[in-house]
Amino acid sequence: MLSEPTILNREVEGAVLVYENRLGKPGKRLRSSVDLAYNYLCLEGDDCLYCVSSAGRVLWKYQIPSGIFDFRVSLEGKYVAVSSNTGGMFYLDYTGKLLWSYSLGRAVPMHTVSPDGSIVVGTTIPPSGKGHTLCIISRAGQVLRHLSIPYEVVALGTSFDGSVVLTGDMNHNIAQYSKTGDRQWIYCIRAPIQDIVVSQSGLLIFALTSEVISISPSGTERWRLRLPEGPVASVRMSHDGSVNIACGSAISVNELFRLIRGEIGPQVGRIRPIRAAERPGDVKHSLASVKLAQAELGYVPTVAVEEGIRLTVEWFRAQRPAAQALNGAD
Repeated sequence: MLSEPTILNREVEGAVLVYENRLGKPGKRLRSSVDLAYNYLCLEGDDCLYCVSSAGRVLWKYQIPSGIFDFRVSLEGKYVAVSSNTGGMFYLDYTGKLLWSYSLGRAVPMHTVSPDGSIVVGTTIPPSGKGHTLCIISRAGQVLRHLSIPYEVVALGTSFDGSVVLTGDMNHNIAQYSKTGDRQWIYCIRAPIQDIVVSQSGLLIFALTSEVISISPSGTERWRLRLPEGPVASVRMSHDGSVNIACGSAISVNELFRLIRGEIGPQVGRIRPIRAAERPGDVKHSLASVKLAQAELGYVPTVAVEEGIRLTVEWFRAQRPAAQALNGAD
């Protein structure tokens, strides 16, 4: 009978599970469904994939011949794709049933599964040692395409329904393919690629070394954002591409006025708010929920409203000399 791990910490909002496992070996990797109903883990020096419930009970284990190199889980955890150390691909469902297995013949350095579990995409190094071979396999185990990529693939992504596959390569190219392997477009972003993220709505986000770049589903660049804090390690987003970024607490307009007046200084201390009659459609109370941003992005508010107002006033004061010089003021 399987020993059962004990949950030390479970944070549903952040989709984080931490186990003290009693299976006799240290944990190697843990991946979970979006609702934490199915949690898959493998152990160091162990050839088995374990499925654990949110209550910490081991539901089943499946032994992978020649050991587990990596595994990926569909959004709801209903499907899990496992790559072995010798190039085998194994596709299981949430009950532990093997749906299919397929040998790519060589090591699989990278693979992914679409969020709905309809396709699995894996890469291998061809006998020539140049570039990568991309293999696309359906949920039913049908090989849809073997595709030659001239450069080493460093990032993979798929649309929610698996209808398109995205690759990022060492030559800084982002390419989009249909699930049958037909290339739809290719775009050079002129910077090393760290990650590819695709939202359910089709908005494409690519993380670079020091920028985040947004590209439309048709392959045209929308915008770039350079982060002064340093290199981008990863990008995460909601499934429809939108989240609320806020403080997680409410504040009245009167309090906001008082804080701004206090930061500007005594020269405006005598300013009083002008109050008028309520207008049709005015929202009396509003509080933006940040739960989705916490779950999808790991977002945690770090700057309170008071601190944010202080920093904003400081910024405008710092811009004043430049504005005066531009306008010819003294």
